[in-house]
Amino acid sequence: MDLTTAAYLVIFLLSIAFLYDQVTKRIPSRLDSNQAPKSRFELVPAGANGLPTRKDGFDIIFVHGLGSNPDTTWRATKLAATVDTPEEAATDNAQFVNWVSDFLPIDILEATNTDRDALYTRLANLGNEFLEHINEGIPAQALQPLGSNPLLLANLEYDSISLHDFHKEFMAIAQDDLCVFNFFEKRPTRLLRLWFIQWQQFCVREQSATYEGQNVRNIGLSVDHYGLNKFGSRQDVSYKTILAKLVEVTKSPTRSDKRHYAVPLETVHTYTERAKLSAELEQKLQTRHEKASISYAVALHGLGGAGKSQLALAYAEKHKDRYNPILWIDATDEEAKIMPKGNQGSVIVTSRDNRSVRLVPGTCESVHVDVMSPVEGLKTESALEEIQRNCDKIAQRLGYLALAIDLAGAYIGNDSTPKHALSQYLADYDRHRDELLQMDGFQGLLPTEKTVWTVWDTTLQKIRRKYSHLQPELLLTFLAQFKGSIVQDESFRLACLGMEKVDTELDGEADKVMPACLRQFLPLDKGEWDSFRYRQSCGVLRVEGQWSGVTMHSLVQWRAMQSERDRPWRWWYTTFILAACWSTFGRMYYDEGRWSEAEKLFMQVMETRKTKLGADHPDMLTSMANLASTYRNQGRWEEAEKLYVQVMETSKTKLGADHPDMLTSMANLASTYRNQGRWSEAEKLEVQVMETSKTKLGADHPDTLTSMANLASTYRNQGRWSEAEKLEVQVMETSKTKLGADHPDTLTSMANLASTFWNQGRWSEAEKLDVQVMETSKTKLGADHPDTLNSMANLASTYSNQGRWSEAEKLEVQVMETRKTKLGADHPSTLTSMANLASTYRNQGRWNQGRWLEAEKLEVQVMDTSKTKLGADHPSTLTSMANLASTYRNQGRWSEAEKLDVQVMETRKTKLGADHPSTLTSMANLASTFWNQGRWSEAEKLEVQVMETRKTKLGADHPSTLMSMANLASTYRNQGRWLEAEKLDVQVMETRKTKLGADHPDTLNSMANLASTYSNQGRWSEAEKLFVQVMETRKTKLGADHPDTLTSMANLASTFWNQGRWSEAEKLEVQVMETSKTKLGADHPDTLMSMHNLALTWKDQGRHADALALMEDCLQARRRVLGEEHPYTLFCLSTVAKWSM
Repeated sequence: MDLTTAAYLVIFLLSIAFLYDQVTKRIPSRLDSNQAPKSRFELVPAGANGLPTRKDGFDIIFVHGLGSNPDTTWRATKLAATVDTPEEAATDNAQFVNWVSDFLPIDILEATNTDRDALYTRLANLGNEFLEHINEGIPAQALQPLGSNPLLLANLEYDSISLHDFHKEFMAIAQDDLCVFNFFEKRPTRLLRLWFIQWQQFCVREQSATYEGQNVRNIGLSVDHYGLNKFGSRQDVSYKTILAKLVEVTKSPTRSDKRHYAVPLETVHTYTERAKLSAELEQKLQTRHEKASISYAVALHGLGGAGKSQLALAYAEKHKDRYNPILWIDATDEEAKIMPKGNQGSVIVTSRDNRSVRLVPGTCESVHVDVMSPVEGLKTESALEEIQRNCDKIAQRLGYLALAIDLAGAYIGNDSTPKHALSQYLADYDRHRDELLQMDGFQGLLPTEKTVWTVWDTTLQKIRRKYSHLQPELLLTFLAQFKGSIVQDESFRLACLGMEKVDTELDGEADKVMPACLRQFLPLDKGEWDSFRYRQSCGVLRVEGQWSGVTMHSLVQWRAMQSERDRPWRWWYTTFILAACWSTFGRMYYDEGRWSEAEKLFMQVMETRKTKLGADHPDMLTSMANLASTYRNQGRWEEAEKLYVQVMETSKTKLGADHPDMLTSMANLASTYRNQGRWSEAEKLEVQVMETSKTKLGADHPDTLTSMANLASTYRNQGRWSEAEKLEVQVMETSKTKLGADHPDTLTSMANLASTFWNQGRWSEAEKLDVQVMETSKTKLGADHPDTLNSMANLASTYSNQGRWSEAEKLEVQVMETRKTKLGADHPSTLTSMANLASTYRNQGRWNQGRWLEAEKLEVQVMDTSKTKLGADHPSTLTSMANLASTYRNQGRWSEAEKLDVQVMETRKTKLGADHPSTLTSMANLASTFWNQGRWSEAEKLEVQVMETRKTKLGADHPSTLMSMANLASTYRNQGRWLEAEKLDVQVMETRKTKLGADHPDTLNSMANLASTYSNQGRWSEAEKLFVQVMETRKTKLGADHPDTLTSMANLASTFWNQGRWSEAEKLEVQVMETSKTKLGADHPDTLMSMHNLALTWKDQGRHADALALMEDCLQARRRVLGEEHPYTLFCLSTVAKWSM
């Protein structure tokens, strides 16, 4: 090292030492005896002027920071000793002043005008606990020259979890009446200043320096961290702020300790704390209303006997030391209603009237006291299970009404054996409920000895006197006749509209059907229900619900039903229900698929409404839409369309083009177009509905999402998968955000997206969504809910399409059995599940003929039940007939299949029209039956009709059109018309590649068909190329052991075989056979076919013994599985015989 370098190094080190000295000389050193703390961690008295202490004083405790010197923490540079500092302090230390001991005691005495003690208590190691709390895991480290341990300070940063947790712990242990004034700095602390350079930093940010609490006030001072607790003058603004708050909290203890608690009642000894309500009352009673006549007031309102008074009493008893005086005023009588005014006190009002907040001019807070929750009503954690169970039963029977539970407890408490007493009370309640609830031998929640029978008497008597013209007590008794606790206003509106029809049908005097005293609540004015008297009476009774209807507690119902029991309430109730259901019977029939009965009633309702309300009344349009929906479900498209167009045009004129009802009518018409395969017309309407809904309602409104789902359905039916998927993903994600992941609408959107995946052959993605929907539905709705069963059926369908028959069958059996139990054996949904299970049996019939019989048995049941319930020409009946025909066709029972196919086709032509999609499907089915019998010309004729009609109706690239082209190509191929077959096969393949993608199952099928056409022409290389593509893609997409993959391997092996490439054919055929045995079973028809193919290959290779042995094994298995007369068995038999010669 040269001298120059050494000189620079020395200068650098000296500069560092100088800076260190300048920066740290302000920091007191514990090593200096003059600067070291005079005390360690105990409390240090800060009294002044030798003031005496007394036992009835109050404490002010100052806690210094971590690592600070308690002697210097509160000490600041003296600014004006002659003005602010007492003589004793000035002579003691003329440089500094300690405001805690020098200013504060005298200033507080002057402000409060009294003497106080200095009784010291320790704050239970709070500082040490905090240090341990936030310093866990931080290694020991000396305090740095410019501040505390940086790892420690990191815990004081914004959103520090440790600090936030400490705040919560502090507030948890703080007493309810603890008032906290939290002061914090608002200026940055200057850590370094060197000439014109200075370094500033917030040591503790505001977010970490403040915290929330019920009685916490955060006050910012315009000082830095060093000046937060150092004031050199009484004139310091920050000192004045702190002094004012200390005076505020110390004035309260200086007042007289004399207490006035004039509350004549006490909470009952069985009172159960209702924590949530108590906390809500506590919070709201601290809410100040500046403009109200009483600044702090809360109204407790709720059902009589719910425990309002007990809640108020519990609050008063708990806070005796907070309020003085505490007065209890019984305002049962009008004369006793005294409402004080002012901003000094707090008032709690208890009332059964939810409008009691109006008693306080300028408003106040309110708390609704409802019946107890099961947890509140039962405090039996340590009781035996049987006792807990019986307690729960009693609480449920009493509707968790506090008064009723208390009375039951008093009754049961007389018995020394709780287990026996609970069982006996349940038995007594079931047999003697009326007498038990009227017993007055046991005092309830109030000393007035009210029972469940009498608790509402005062209110009812007052209502009768004050509102005699409304007769609300009659409405209350009538409402009590309804089963359950909810009565919707809509039922009254419907009853009003149907009452005249009931009068006519019953052919009696109106008053005998329904008396005038009740008819006053059902007046019809200009075709609409006038609900004025009904609403007035409900308002008086305080039975409004949170929706358009009323709710009644079960015990209120019981009490109301005891009034005027000699009157025919049940007859009047039955008449009311009949009138209300008159216009809804059609909907019931509709839901059951009883179209003709639904149509008849909907027609009557429509005509009646047209006469009573007019042709353009909204209710009239609703009935037209209902009738149109019935037509649509019967496949009567033209009639449905005509009505829907009328509804849409009238709605547009009366309500406007963007009215929600107008948009609904457009969606209904679009649905009709969609069912007819008129995709472009449906799409046009659905786009209008979607765009208008977005504009009027917003992109995330439920109706907008429904319109997007409808448009996606139209895209899906046209095979426009990417467009459908895009919309469905939007709907699903928005539903998750707006409604939640487990909302029924969200689950529906997930099911729709799964369907789109399903149609594209994306089985794993479809399955994942289907499983989510099913599991969530089970949890949210229950295992037997209709939506849950639909989700199970969807998942079963996904399994079926992957060839996972056993998994599909298990789900389908569950769905079928549950629907039989819940809906009945002849319900349309039950029949659908039976048809699905039959389809699974049919698909398994290829290797187990016994499953044909099971499929056939189910399909016959479905068909016969559908004929009986729905009619021989109902769409569902025709579908069941087509399914049975398919089962016959798979069994080679051609004549039976043909007979059914012809019936279905002709009926559909008559009912739906020759070009309806369902009619075309039935024509294709009949062509398939002809095809299997070798009746090529008949099959071709039908297939050409189907193909041409679908091209016209659906478009040349629609999936159904492509399927019909593939069927026709197959017919050409079987007739040896190779060029015609090839032309169609190429068109189908190319279109599917474009529309569905190169790896879609339908695309792969079309490639295999074209390869088969090439093979039949001896164009082996072209066939091989396609078969290899199909096989490799299926391996990747479906797996090496999927049935479709094995089929493609067998096809490629056949191509090798036809070229004499025996070893390559053998290799593939062995793989197919062994995998089939493992996956499908040794007796599966596909396994037996692979054995047959391998035996033929061995024969051509000259391995005669091996070939004969394998073919004999195949013959024995086919005899077992397929029977002696099956074509494959007979072919195998002839081959064995030939080879054995």
